[in-house]
Amino acid sequence: MWEMWKYENVRIKPTQAHFHIYHIHHIFTFNMKYLPLNPDIFKQNRKRFIDKMEPGSIAIFNSNDELPTNGDALYKFKQNSDLFWLTGIEQEDTMLVLFPGNPDKKYREVLVLVRPNELKEKWDGHRLRASEARAMSGIETIVWLDTIDGLLQPWVHLADSIYLNSNENDRKAQDEPREFEGCGHISSPADSRPLQRHPGSPPAQPRGRCRRSRCR
Repeated sequence: MWEMWKYENVRIKPTQAHFHIYHIHHIFTFNMKYLPLNPDIFKQNRKRFIDKMEPGSIAIFNSNDELPTNGDALYKFKQNSDLFWLTGIEQEDTMLVLFPGNPDKKYREVLVLVRPNELKEKWDGHRLRASEARAMSGIETIVWLDTIDGLLQPWVHLADSIYLNSNENDRKAQDEPREFEGCGHISSPADSRPLQRHPGSPPAQPRGRCRRSRCR
């Protein structure tokens, strides 16, 4: 019989002690809930970003990919830092579209989310409703992911240039595919407008995230 140790109400074998102690520390360190942030923070961040955009341009930010482990299991999701800095949304399959020159003022700031499905939520957990996303991000216009294609296409044709938050760094494998399930339109706007410039994300974006906003 293995001698059993008790560590914070978890019974473990001696050879597993180090692993479980680290695992418990990981849970309490990284899975802590925080109080809701003031949406004015993200409104200010979006304004700082928009002020650096070229006239007539559109910016499209999408969340990071979900990475599988085995079968249908997934690693813990980590949101794209740029998207979180601009919206405060940590949910996967999320997009942000900033088009300050859109003739329809309603669609100058658009947050795109997965449509909640109560059946899937039994396995995948809660998904944000439109009212919850508005309160968190300060963005009034919420669009479901399964309807964005019909809206995004004309916006792209109206824009003079597109900013995409592509992962551009010297150490990233160039042949590494990036698939975003349900978001194939992230690359398709570029294909539909071959003469359009795609400068990537403005240089102000990474620098802006490193600056703390003034507290009020």
